[in-house]
Amino acid sequence: TSGPQDTSKVLKSTSFILLTISYTLQGYVGYIFVSWFYIYLVQERHFGLLSGAWMSSLPWILSIISIPLGGYISDRLSSGKSGPRWGARIVPITGMALSGILISIGAHIESAIVAAITLAFATAFVLCVEGPFWAMMMNISGRNSGKAGGIMNMGSNIGGLISPTLTPLIASYIGWENALHVAAVLSIIAAILWLGIKSDANNKPD
Repeated sequence: TSGPQDTSKVLKSTSFILLTISYTLQGYVGYIFVSWFYIYLVQERHFGLLSGAWMSSLPWILSIISIPLGGYISDRLSSGKSGPRWGARIVPITGMALSGILISIGAHIESAIVAAITLAFATAFVLCVEGPFWAMMMNISGRNSGKAGGIMNMGSNIGGLISPTLTPLIASYIGWENALHVAAVLSIIAAILWLGIKSDANNKPD
C-alpha cells in the first residue's frame, strides 16, 4: 500500500496540480450556465419567460449526450493509435477549446436564438470532459485516488462558488458580452493546461 510520502508525491506532482487547476477553471465556466443562463437569456437576450425556460434546458439535453460520449471517445482514443497519453488529452483539449470559442461567438452574435444555441453547445462541450478528468485523476493518483479525487473536485466546487458571484459582477462593470469572453479565455486556458498533464504519476517525458 502507498504510504504518506507516496501520497504527498502524487498530490504535489505537476500533473495533478495542473489537472486540479484545469478542473477548477472548467467548474467556473460550467457553473455560469448552471446559475445564470436562464437569467442571461431573459434579461440580456430578451427571451420570454417560457421560451427562455425552454432554451435554457437545451444545454442539459445536449449534455446528456455529450458527457458519456466524451468518456467513450476518450477511452477509444486512449486504447487506439493515439496512445494513452495523447488519447487522454484530445477530448479535454478539444472540448474546452471549442467551448471557449463558442462562448465568445455566442456572446458577440446578434441573433438571440443563434446565441442561445451556440452557448448551449458550448455548455455541452465544456461538460463532455468530465469522464476524461476523472480517468486522468485515477491514472495519476493510483491508490491515492480517494484523496486526489476529493481535492480535484474541491477545485471544481471553488470554481463553481466563485463563478455565480464574479460573473454578474464583471458583467455589471464591462457588460455580459465581456463577462462571457472572460469565461471563454478561462476555458481555453483550462484546455492548454492539459498539454502539461501526463497520464502517470512519474511524469515521464513524451
